Amino acid sequence: MYEKTVVGWDGSAPAQAAVDWAVLRVEGRSNSLLIVRIVDDTFLDSDEVDTRWAVAVSTFALAEVAARLRTGHPEMGLNTAIAVGEPAEILNRYADSDSLIVVGSERGHTDEYWYSSRLGARLAATASGAVAVIPVADLRSRSGVIVGIGGANEPLAVGLFAAEIAHRRGEELHLVYACPDHRDGSDTASSASDEAVLDRVLIRISQAFPTLAVHRHIEHTTPAAALLLAARDASLIVLGARRPGVVRRLFLGSVSHTLVNNAPCPTIVVAKRMKALM
Repeated sequence: MYEKTVVGWDGSAPAQAAVDWAVLRVEGRSNSLLIVRIVDDTFLDSDEVDTRWAVAVSTFALAEVAARLRTGHPEMGLNTAIAVGEPAEILNRYADSDSLIVVGSERGHTDEYWYSSRLGARLAATASGAVAVIPVADLRSRSGVIVGIGGANEPLAVGLFAAEIAHRRGEELHLVYACPDHRDGSDTASSASDEAVLDRVLIRISQAFPTLAVHRHIEHTTPAAALLLAARDASLIVLGARRPGVVRRLFLGSVSHTLVNNAPCPTIVVAKRMKALM
């Protein structure tokens, strides 16, 4: 599905959750794992000595993490890197259609979709590949891959991307389309058109993965509410990114933003340029 997995790590609990999730995804496959420790110079003085000291401390900490991982996972291809700069800008350098960027979640319980300083939301709004945002895990058993169909730029590509993950994991796939309940009959034609898209995605996935259990859900509520509800017991949510034109660096679609910042399970936001099926 992707050849490179890149994790942004800063020693925090969310970052460690991101590393643990990425290791499970990579182990036993040909994919390589790169852990990048970014020294964020946003909060550093321009003093070169302070920067060198921060880099030295970070290099030591990253070496310790890498040593533990290589001991526990000797067959895994692991590389590390140190970079100085703004974290989202650094990680974007690694983003392309064959990469998955993985970061920890900074859950803020907010529906705000304007510019966010949260790393996961910023990357999901700008990266040219897929971005996985990983919350600190809870202890409940989770299963099922959820994919939000309504509102995606390329619903078939996003659906097939999620289906490939579900197929590899041996889990069921849930296609979720959400629309408000228009009791006055307004927007009926639009809803019917969107449901037809959902049906086409379902047919194409069934053709590509005939043994995969796929479920179709139409929820009469907002997309964010429907997906957050589905996320309670799911192992993963997959979304398509909506990036409006020239201001894409300031926005992530409100649904993606809400899920990235609040979902209790890992969320992958798939860029428009991501391959449909790999």
